Amino acid sequence: MSNNFFKDSLTKMETYSWSPMSLTSHSYIVCLLNQPIKLSITSFQKIWNNASFRLSVDGGTNHLFEIVKNNASTNLKSPEMITGDFDSILSHVRNHYEGLGTKIIETSDQNFTDFTKALMELLSGTEGREYPKGKSVLVINEPSGRHDQFFANISTLAKFKESQVPVFLMSEESISWWMKAGEHSIFLEKNYVAQRPYCGIIPMNGSTKFESIGLRWNLSKSMDCSFGENGIISTSNEITSDSVQLVADKDFLWTMKSFF
Repeated sequence: MSNNFFKDSLTKMETYSWSPMSLTSHSYIVCLLNQPIKLSITSFQKIWNNASFRLSVDGGTNHLFEIVKNNASTNLKSPEMITGDFDSILSHVRNHYEGLGTKIIETSDQNFTDFTKALMELLSGTEGREYPKGKSVLVINEPSGRHDQFFANISTLAKFKESQVPVFLMSEESISWWMKAGEHSIFLEKNYVAQRPYCGIIPMNGSTKFESIGLRWNLSKSMDCSFGENGIISTSNEITSDSVQLVADKDFLWTMKSFF
């Protein structure tokens, strides 16, 4: 693909390179939201303990506490910080971690979700507080079954699309992140690609023109990718190359099968 692909609509095309399978090989922050943890204990412990900074959001701390309580052999580090409006965290769980030295920060503004407020605190800080920075934020959250919460999480990704620290939303099944208009290269491991993992490309800002290489059903600029009667949304697609190339004239959400 060429940077001239959208020369009529973009004066300059930004380029982005992604290596999602090496996320935990570099400094990263992990954030736990309020849903049951479905990752295997081994996978969760590795992701949680190896992070440079650990944050649990409100009731997510209850699930962390339960894993520790029910798995005596599991050695999970305490979160450095717990945030939220604290309508979900159990009092004895809060007291337990506060007694271990975890910083407790109440974020009571009801105009934002606890997830959004957690990232606001983590990535920008308030009242002069500063936190260790990572090259990425891995947010552990299983789909709750509530569509309003699902869209709220996607909205949070959109709010932080300009952050210098990319935010990845991950679950037992999928990992997703916001991609800005431009040319993207996604580098993957061959053994992962051999499984023909699913992926999705979701336009987030109206009718979007795409071109792709490395998918079973590649997109072309002749397609109207959008929500609506005549629009196309690329879901249940498959990754067929260890180097996926995507170019888009507007922002979109990329989602793919988890590898954790």
